[in-house]
Amino acid sequence: MPGDINHDKVWRAFAHSNNRDRQTINSWGFSLKDAREDADYEALFPGALDKKSVESVRLARRLITTLDRIWQDPW
Repeated sequence: MPGDINHDKVWRAFAHSNNRDRQTINSWGFSLKDAREDADYEALFPGALDKKSVESVRLARRLITTLDRIWQDPW
């Protein structure tokens, strides 16, 4: 359906927002996506896996905290 919201539309909205928090969420989201793809598909994971795992969890928590803060803000 034309009005459906999907991941691509949501990420584009965050990327093109004038709101700095939303732009930051976009950046963090793609960093987490890249880290997940490295962990899933790279035979030789770049860097220390344990360190990267801790960093990714920390970043995910920051992203969730920022999402919680902006949840009620209008676009």
